[in-house]
Amino acid sequence: MSDRPEPTILPIERPNCPKCKGGRMMLARIQAGAGPERNSEMRSFECPRCDYVLEQIVPDPMKSDTSGGLSGDLNHLIRDV
Repeated sequence: MSDRPEPTILPIERPNCPKCKGGRMMLARIQAGAGPERNSEMRSFECPRCDYVLEQIVPDPMKSDTSGGLSGDLNHLIRDV
């Protein structure tokens, strides 16, 4: 591991693996319009250590109704795969 700090200005936050607690998961894919609302996206993260997959449905900031970014409240729906 290096001594450099974690990047803090990432457009998509990478969660820690809830299964192996091995660190940050990698963003594997983004599927637009996948949630209960058309202005959301499904983000799939994969753990490079244990191959665990985590899917999150979040509002799409590019299709937001507000100028500040996110609109609506999907409560970051999370689904374990």
